[in-house]
This record gives sequence, structure tokens and C-alpha cells, in this order.
Amino acid sequence: MTRSVRRSESGFTLVEMLVAIFVGMIIVLAAFAILDLGVKQTGKITDREDTVQRSRNAMYTIASQLRSQICLSDTQPAIQLFHQLARSVDH
Repeated sequence: MTRSVRRSESGFTLVEMLVAIFVGMIIVLAAFAILDLGVKQTGKITDREDTVQRSRNAMYTIASQLRSQICLSDTQPAIQLFHQLARSVDH
């Protein structure tokens, strides 16, 4: 009578439960690894965007300061003065 009762019981064995838990843990760990990688990459991209924005602002400031420093002469046309300045910077 004991054998017939055991055969009719349904459920999971201990080994099946351990295998299911192990597989589930692997899937969860893989998901967290992907999430961690995404967070790290987002931080790097944010830093790069910040650097580009700061560089853009610096270049705008430098260009504005250079434009405000050009003094035009009454005797020379502006284009000749610009070419002289460009040649002096190149050398």
C-alpha cells in the first residue's frame, strides 16, 4: 500500500528543484551583468558628452575673444589685415 501512495504523489524531486534554482540563478546573474555593463557605458557616454560640451563652450569663448581683439586699421582693408594675421599664426 505504501508503494501505490508514493506513485500517485506528484511534485518535484529535490534534484529537480536544485537544478531549477541553479539555472534561475545563472539567468539572474547574466541579467545583472548586462545591466551593470549598461550603467557603466552610460556613465562613460555622459562623461564624453560633458567633455564635448565644455570643449564647445571653450572654443566659442576663444573665438569670441579673438573676434573682439581684431582692430581694423584705417589705411589697410580688413581682408589684408586678416591675411597678415593668418600668416603670422601659421608661422
